[in-house]
Amino acid sequence: MKKLISASLVLCSATVSYAAEVDVYGQVNKTFVTFNDSVTNESVIVDNDFSSTRIGVRGTEILPNGFKAGVALEFQIVSNDSETSMVTDQVPNGSSTPESTSTEISDRIARITIGADTLGTFALGKFASATDGVTEIDLGGVKDVMGSAVDRMGGSLRFYDSQAQGYDAITVGALIDNMEGQDDFSNNGRGNSDQVNAVGYRSPIVSGFQLRGTFMQGGDYDASLRYNAKIGTLKLAAGIGYYKYNDLPNDGAPTAGTNVPEQRVSGSVSVKHDSGLSATAAFGTIYLENPDSGVKDPEFYYTKFGYEWDKYAIAVDFGSFTDIDPDLNNGSAETFSVGGQADWGRGISTAAFYRNIQPSTDDLAKTHEDISLLGVNLRVKF
Repeated sequence: MKKLISASLVLCSATVSYAAEVDVYGQVNKTFVTFNDSVTNESVIVDNDFSSTRIGVRGTEILPNGFKAGVALEFQIVSNDSETSMVTDQVPNGSSTPESTSTEISDRIARITIGADTLGTFALGKFASATDGVTEIDLGGVKDVMGSAVDRMGGSLRFYDSQAQGYDAITVGALIDNMEGQDDFSNNGRGNSDQVNAVGYRSPIVSGFQLRGTFMQGGDYDASLRYNAKIGTLKLAAGIGYYKYNDLPNDGAPTAGTNVPEQRVSGSVSVKHDSGLSATAAFGTIYLENPDSGVKDPEFYYTKFGYEWDKYAIAVDFGSFTDIDPDLNNGSAETFSVGGQADWGRGISTAAFYRNIQPSTDDLAKTHEDISLLGVNLRVKF
Protein backbone atom coordinates (compact mmCIF):
# COMPACT_ATOMS: atom_id res chain seq x y z
CA MET A 1 0.00 0.00 0.00
CA LYS A 2 3.00 2.25 0.11
CA LYS A 3 3.40 4.78 -2.66
CA LEU A 4 6.82 5.12 -4.20
CA ILE A 5 7.55 8.27 -6.17
CA SER A 6 10.54 8.52 -8.46
CA ALA A 7 12.07 11.98 -8.50
CA SER A 8 15.09 13.70 -9.92
CA LEU A 9 17.01 16.08 -7.66
CA VAL A 10 19.31 18.51 -9.45
CA LEU A 11 22.35 19.97 -7.68
CA CYS A 12 23.12 23.70 -7.75
CA SER A 13 25.61 23.20 -10.58
CA ALA A 14 22.78 21.82 -12.71
CA THR A 15 25.23 19.32 -14.16
CA VAL A 16 24.56 16.22 -12.05
CA SER A 17 21.26 14.68 -10.97
CA TYR A 18 20.48 11.73 -8.71
CA ALA A 19 17.38 9.59 -8.48
CA ALA A 20 15.55 9.74 -5.16
CA GLU A 21 12.77 7.59 -3.79
CA VAL A 22 10.07 9.29 -1.73
CA ASP A 23 7.86 7.08 0.42
CA VAL A 24 4.47 8.35 1.60
CA TYR A 25 3.10 6.31 4.50
CA GLY A 26 0.77 6.42 7.47
CA GLN A 27 -1.89 4.69 9.51
CA VAL A 28 -5.17 5.14 11.37
CA ASN A 29 -5.23 3.21 14.66
CA LYS A 30 -8.42 3.34 16.75
CA THR A 31 -9.64 1.48 19.84
CA PHE A 32 -13.07 1.06 21.39
CA VAL A 33 -12.45 0.39 25.07
CA THR A 34 -14.60 -0.08 28.16
CA PHE A 35 -13.03 0.38 31.59
CA ASN A 36 -14.28 -0.40 35.08
CA ASP A 37 -12.93 0.86 38.43
CA SER A 38 -15.30 -1.22 40.62
CA VAL A 39 -17.98 1.49 40.81
CA THR A 40 -18.21 2.98 37.31
CA ASN A 41 -18.20 1.65 33.74
CA GLU A 42 -17.17 3.96 30.90
CA SER A 43 -16.75 3.41 27.15
CA VAL A 44 -14.60 5.57 24.87
CA ILE A 45 -13.19 5.61 21.35
CA VAL A 46 -9.51 6.52 21.45
CA ASP A 47 -6.41 6.86 19.31
CA ASN A 48 -4.27 3.85 20.21
CA ASP A 49 -1.08 5.24 21.79
CA PHE A 50 0.76 1.93 21.35
CA SER A 51 1.22 3.27 17.80
CA SER A 52 -0.57 6.54 17.10
CA THR A 53 -2.51 7.71 14.05
CA ARG A 54 0.01 9.41 11.77
CA ILE A 55 1.06 10.34 8.25
CA GLY A 56 4.55 10.96 6.92
CA VAL A 57 6.92 11.26 4.01
CA ARG A 58 10.52 10.08 3.80
CA GLY A 59 13.10 10.07 1.09
CA THR A 60 16.60 8.77 0.39
CA GLU A 61 19.12 9.97 -2.18
CA ILE A 62 22.26 8.14 -3.23
CA LEU A 63 25.32 10.41 -3.10
CA PRO A 64 28.84 9.91 -4.55
CA ASN A 65 31.38 7.64 -2.85
CA GLY A 66 28.78 5.34 -1.29
CA PHE A 67 27.10 7.96 0.90
CA LYS A 68 23.34 8.36 1.32
CA ALA A 69 21.27 11.33 2.50
CA GLY A 70 17.81 10.97 3.95
CA VAL A 71 14.95 13.10 5.18
CA ALA A 72 11.78 12.24 7.10
CA LEU A 73 8.82 14.37 8.12
CA GLU A 74 5.97 12.78 10.07
CA PHE A 75 2.87 14.23 11.73
CA GLN A 76 0.79 12.70 14.49
CA ILE A 77 -2.98 13.28 14.42
CA VAL A 78 -4.71 12.66 17.75
CA SER A 79 -8.25 13.47 18.90
CA ASN A 80 -8.49 11.10 21.90
CA ASP A 81 -5.12 9.91 23.17
CA SER A 82 -5.56 6.48 24.79
CA GLU A 83 -2.95 7.31 27.44
CA THR A 84 -4.20 10.73 28.59
CA SER A 85 -7.81 11.21 27.43
CA MET A 86 -9.56 8.58 29.56
CA VAL A 87 -10.92 10.37 32.63
CA THR A 88 -12.62 8.56 35.50
CA ASP A 89 -15.86 10.13 36.73
CA GLN A 90 -15.39 12.22 39.84
CA VAL A 91 -18.80 11.01 41.02
CA PRO A 92 -19.44 7.24 40.97
CA ASN A 93 -22.05 6.26 38.38
CA GLY A 94 -21.84 9.75 36.88
CA SER A 95 -22.04 10.84 33.25
CA SER A 96 -19.94 9.28 30.53
CA THR A 97 -16.49 10.53 29.64
CA PRO A 98 -17.11 13.55 27.38
CA GLU A 99 -16.14 13.49 23.72
CA SER A 100 -12.89 15.22 22.83
CA THR A 101 -13.58 18.65 21.33
CA SER A 102 -10.26 19.20 19.57
CA THR A 103 -7.77 17.37 17.39
CA GLU A 104 -4.05 17.81 17.91
CA ILE A 105 -1.68 17.72 14.93
CA SER A 106 1.98 17.75 15.89
CA ASP A 107 5.28 17.00 14.23
CA ARG A 108 6.48 13.60 15.39
CA ILE A 109 9.58 13.26 13.22
CA ALA A 110 11.59 15.97 11.43
CA ARG A 111 14.93 14.33 10.68
CA ILE A 112 17.89 14.67 8.33
CA THR A 113 20.38 11.79 8.01
CA ILE A 114 23.65 11.19 6.21
CA GLY A 115 25.80 8.08 6.23
CA ALA A 116 27.24 5.08 4.47
CA ASP A 117 26.79 1.32 4.83
CA THR A 118 30.30 0.88 6.18
CA LEU A 119 30.33 3.93 8.48
CA GLY A 120 26.83 4.08 9.94
CA THR A 121 24.33 6.93 9.94
CA PHE A 122 24.32 10.34 11.65
CA ALA A 123 21.01 12.11 12.33
CA LEU A 124 19.98 15.65 13.24
CA GLY A 125 16.51 16.88 14.18
CA LYS A 126 13.55 15.24 15.91
CA PHE A 127 13.63 11.45 15.97
CA ALA A 128 13.67 8.38 18.23
CA SER A 129 16.39 8.37 20.88
CA ALA A 130 18.79 5.44 21.25
CA THR A 131 16.73 3.84 24.03
CA ASP A 132 13.36 4.39 22.38
CA GLY A 133 11.65 1.00 22.24
CA VAL A 134 14.52 -0.78 24.00
CA THR A 135 12.05 -2.37 26.44
CA GLU A 136 9.50 -3.10 23.68
CA ILE A 137 11.44 -5.61 21.55
CA ASP A 138 8.86 -8.30 20.81
CA LEU A 139 8.87 -11.03 18.15
CA GLY A 140 5.44 -12.29 19.21
CA GLY A 141 2.00 -11.22 18.08
CA VAL A 142 -0.84 -9.02 19.40
CA LYS A 143 1.50 -6.02 19.42
CA ASP A 144 -1.32 -3.62 18.45
CA VAL A 145 -2.74 -3.73 21.97
CA MET A 146 -0.17 -5.51 24.17
CA GLY A 147 3.36 -4.65 25.30
CA SER A 148 5.41 -3.43 28.23
CA ALA A 149 4.04 0.13 27.85
CA VAL A 150 0.89 -0.82 29.76
CA ASP A 151 0.08 2.80 30.70
CA ARG A 152 -0.42 3.76 27.05
CA MET A 153 -3.99 2.50 27.38
CA GLY A 154 -5.65 4.33 30.25
CA GLY A 155 -2.66 6.05 31.84
CA SER A 156 -4.77 8.97 33.11
CA LEU A 157 -7.34 6.79 34.92
CA ARG A 158 -7.56 7.41 38.66
CA PHE A 159 -7.99 4.63 41.20
CA TYR A 160 -11.05 4.45 43.43
CA ASP A 161 -10.35 4.46 47.18
CA SER A 162 -13.04 2.32 48.82
CA GLN A 163 -12.09 3.52 52.30
CA ALA A 164 -12.46 7.20 51.43
CA GLN A 165 -15.41 6.48 49.11
CA GLY A 166 -13.90 8.57 46.34
CA TYR A 167 -11.26 8.78 43.62
CA ASP A 168 -7.64 9.19 44.67
CA ALA A 169 -5.20 11.51 42.87
CA ILE A 170 -3.00 8.52 41.98
CA THR A 171 -3.28 7.55 38.30
CA VAL A 172 -2.29 4.47 36.35
CA GLY A 173 0.54 6.47 34.78
CA ALA A 174 1.96 7.37 38.19
CA LEU A 175 2.42 3.67 39.01
CA ILE A 176 3.49 2.29 35.61
CA ASP A 177 6.45 3.19 33.35
CA ASN A 178 8.36 0.90 30.97
CA MET A 179 11.51 3.05 31.06
CA GLU A 180 12.34 3.65 27.40
CA GLY A 181 13.07 6.78 25.39
CA GLN A 182 13.34 10.20 26.97
CA ASP A 183 11.85 10.50 30.46
CA ASP A 184 9.77 13.59 31.17
CA PHE A 185 9.84 14.47 34.87
CA SER A 186 7.74 17.63 34.55
CA ASN A 187 4.39 15.78 34.79
CA ASN A 188 4.12 14.41 38.32
CA GLY A 189 7.48 12.81 37.87
CA ARG A 190 6.80 10.37 35.04
CA GLY A 191 6.23 10.08 31.30
CA ASN A 192 8.06 9.21 28.09
CA SER A 193 8.66 10.98 24.79
CA ASP A 194 8.99 8.69 21.77
CA GLN A 195 10.72 11.34 19.65
CA VAL A 196 13.23 13.98 20.79
CA ASN A 197 15.27 16.87 19.39
CA ALA A 198 18.78 15.49 19.27
CA VAL A 199 21.89 14.54 17.35
CA GLY A 200 22.37 10.82 16.97
CA TYR A 201 24.36 7.97 15.47
CA ARG A 202 23.56 4.39 14.45
CA SER A 203 26.40 2.04 13.62
CA PRO A 204 26.40 -0.48 10.78
CA ILE A 205 24.93 -3.87 11.70
CA VAL A 206 27.82 -6.26 12.32
CA SER A 207 27.06 -9.93 13.03
CA GLY A 208 23.58 -8.91 14.14
CA PHE A 209 24.76 -6.17 16.54
CA GLN A 210 24.04 -2.44 16.23
CA LEU A 211 25.12 0.42 18.50
CA ARG A 212 22.99 3.56 18.85
CA GLY A 213 23.61 6.84 20.66
CA THR A 214 21.88 10.23 21.05
CA PHE A 215 22.61 13.54 22.75
CA MET A 216 19.32 15.31 23.46
CA GLN A 217 18.33 18.92 23.75
CA GLY A 218 18.31 19.61 27.47
CA GLY A 219 21.49 17.66 28.17
CA ASP A 220 20.27 14.08 28.58
CA TYR A 221 22.09 11.39 26.58
CA ASP A 222 21.60 7.69 26.01
CA ALA A 223 23.02 4.65 24.22
CA SER A 224 21.80 1.17 23.36
CA LEU A 225 23.05 -2.08 21.91
CA ARG A 226 20.64 -4.15 19.77
CA TYR A 227 20.97 -7.71 18.50
CA ASN A 228 19.01 -9.78 15.98
CA ALA A 229 19.78 -13.31 14.82
CA LYS A 230 18.30 -16.54 13.45
CA ILE A 231 19.73 -19.55 15.26
CA GLY A 232 18.41 -22.82 13.93
CA THR A 233 14.65 -22.86 14.49
CA LEU A 234 14.77 -19.79 16.74
CA LYS A 235 14.62 -16.07 16.03
CA LEU A 236 16.26 -13.92 18.69
CA ALA A 237 16.04 -10.18 19.27
CA ALA A 238 17.39 -8.25 22.26
CA GLY A 239 18.48 -4.82 23.39
CA ILE A 240 19.89 -3.06 26.41
CA GLY A 241 20.05 0.68 26.98
CA TYR A 242 21.69 3.23 29.26
CA TYR A 243 20.20 6.68 29.92
CA LYS A 244 21.95 9.55 31.77
CA TYR A 245 19.84 12.37 33.17
CA ASN A 246 21.14 15.92 33.02
CA ASP A 247 21.64 17.85 36.28
CA LEU A 248 18.83 20.16 35.16
CA PRO A 249 15.29 18.79 34.80
CA ASN A 250 13.08 19.70 31.84
CA ASP A 251 11.66 22.82 33.51
CA GLY A 252 15.16 24.36 33.76
CA ALA A 253 15.21 24.66 37.54
CA PRO A 254 18.31 23.39 39.38
CA THR A 255 17.89 19.97 40.92
CA ALA A 256 17.44 20.03 44.65
CA GLY A 257 16.21 17.83 47.43
CA THR A 258 15.89 14.08 47.22
CA ASN A 259 14.70 11.31 44.91
CA VAL A 260 16.43 12.87 41.88
CA PRO A 261 16.87 10.47 38.91
CA GLU A 262 20.53 9.98 38.03
CA GLN A 263 20.70 7.18 35.46
CA ARG A 264 18.65 4.34 34.02
CA VAL A 265 19.36 0.83 32.71
CA SER A 266 16.65 -1.06 30.84
CA GLY A 267 16.20 -3.61 28.08
CA SER A 268 14.28 -6.55 26.67
CA VAL A 269 14.77 -9.90 24.95
CA SER A 270 12.41 -11.88 22.74
CA VAL A 271 12.63 -15.33 21.18
CA LYS A 272 10.32 -17.00 18.65
CA HIS A 273 10.28 -20.63 17.49
CA ASP A 274 9.37 -21.65 13.96
CA SER A 275 6.32 -23.37 15.43
CA GLY A 276 4.86 -19.94 16.31
CA LEU A 277 5.56 -20.02 20.04
CA SER A 278 7.21 -16.89 21.46
CA ALA A 279 8.41 -15.50 24.78
CA THR A 280 9.41 -11.95 25.70
CA ALA A 281 10.85 -10.34 28.83
CA ALA A 282 11.64 -6.72 29.71
CA PHE A 283 13.16 -4.97 32.71
CA GLY A 284 14.31 -1.56 33.90
CA THR A 285 15.72 0.32 36.88
CA ILE A 286 16.09 4.06 37.53
CA TYR A 287 18.90 4.84 39.97
CA LEU A 288 18.07 7.76 42.27
CA GLU A 289 20.39 10.38 43.72
CA ASN A 290 19.83 11.33 47.37
CA PRO A 291 16.85 9.03 47.96
CA ASP A 292 14.70 9.61 51.01
CA SER A 293 14.95 7.07 53.80
CA GLY A 294 13.03 3.95 52.79
CA VAL A 295 12.65 5.02 49.16
CA LYS A 296 13.73 2.38 46.65
CA ASP A 297 14.94 2.77 43.08
CA PRO A 298 12.02 2.53 40.61
CA GLU A 299 12.01 -0.75 38.68
CA PHE A 300 9.80 -2.91 36.52
CA TYR A 301 9.63 -6.43 35.08
CA TYR A 302 7.45 -7.65 32.24
CA THR A 303 6.87 -11.03 30.58
CA LYS A 304 4.76 -12.06 27.61
CA PHE A 305 4.02 -15.46 26.04
CA GLY A 306 2.34 -15.96 22.69
CA TYR A 307 1.46 -18.22 19.80
CA GLU A 308 0.94 -17.42 16.11
CA TRP A 309 -0.53 -19.44 13.27
CA ASP A 310 -1.61 -18.38 9.79
CA LYS A 311 -2.77 -14.76 10.21
CA TYR A 312 -3.80 -15.15 13.86
CA ALA A 313 -2.03 -14.56 17.17
CA ILE A 314 -2.85 -14.91 20.87
CA ALA A 315 -0.85 -13.77 23.90
CA VAL A 316 -0.84 -13.36 27.66
CA ASP A 317 1.38 -11.00 29.65
CA PHE A 318 2.27 -10.03 33.21
CA GLY A 319 3.83 -6.83 34.56
CA SER A 320 5.26 -5.75 37.90
CA PHE A 321 6.00 -2.04 38.48
CA THR A 322 7.52 -0.92 41.79
CA ASP A 323 8.16 2.59 43.18
CA ILE A 324 7.77 4.18 39.75
CA ASP A 325 7.04 7.52 41.41
CA PRO A 326 9.32 7.62 44.48
CA ASP A 327 7.32 10.51 45.94
CA LEU A 328 4.41 8.13 46.50
CA ASN A 329 4.29 5.86 49.54
CA ASN A 330 5.92 2.79 47.92
CA GLY A 331 3.30 2.72 45.19
CA SER A 332 3.31 -0.30 42.91
CA ALA A 333 1.11 -2.07 40.39
CA GLU A 334 0.68 -5.58 39.04
CA THR A 335 -0.84 -6.07 35.58
CA PHE A 336 -2.29 -8.99 33.66
CA SER A 337 -3.47 -9.00 30.04
CA VAL A 338 -4.77 -11.48 27.49
CA GLY A 339 -5.43 -10.70 23.85
CA GLY A 340 -5.73 -11.85 20.25
CA GLN A 341 -5.01 -10.31 16.86
CA ALA A 342 -5.64 -11.06 13.19
CA ASP A 343 -3.47 -9.57 10.44
CA TRP A 344 -5.52 -9.57 7.24
CA GLY A 345 -2.78 -8.32 4.93
CA ARG A 346 -2.34 -4.99 3.12
CA GLY A 347 -1.72 -3.29 6.46
CA ILE A 348 -5.09 -4.16 8.00
CA SER A 349 -5.29 -5.74 11.46
CA THR A 350 -7.92 -6.26 14.16
CA ALA A 351 -7.27 -7.03 17.82
CA ALA A 352 -9.04 -7.49 21.15
CA PHE A 353 -7.73 -7.49 24.71
CA TYR A 354 -8.61 -7.65 28.41
CA ARG A 355 -6.34 -6.04 31.03
CA ASN A 356 -6.44 -5.87 34.83
CA ILE A 357 -4.38 -3.34 36.81
CA GLN A 358 -3.98 -3.97 40.54
CA PRO A 359 -2.47 -1.07 42.56
CA SER A 360 -0.99 -1.03 46.06
CA THR A 361 0.72 1.42 48.42
CA ASP A 362 1.98 1.33 51.99
CA ASP A 363 -0.65 3.89 52.97
CA LEU A 364 -2.91 1.87 55.28
CA ALA A 365 -5.53 4.61 55.18
CA LYS A 366 -6.25 3.83 51.53
CA THR A 367 -7.69 0.80 49.74
CA HIS A 368 -7.37 1.19 45.98
CA GLU A 369 -9.63 -0.89 43.76
CA ASP A 370 -8.48 -2.61 40.55
CA ILE A 371 -9.08 -1.12 37.12
CA SER A 372 -10.10 -3.43 34.27
CA LEU A 373 -10.11 -2.60 30.56
CA LEU A 374 -11.76 -4.47 27.69
CA GLY A 375 -11.21 -3.29 24.14
CA VAL A 376 -11.23 -3.96 20.40
CA ASN A 377 -8.82 -2.30 17.97
CA LEU A 378 -8.74 -1.63 14.22
CA ARG A 379 -5.53 -0.55 12.49
CA VAL A 380 -5.14 0.32 8.80
CA LYS A 381 -1.66 1.13 7.46
CA PHE A 382 -0.81 2.54 4.04
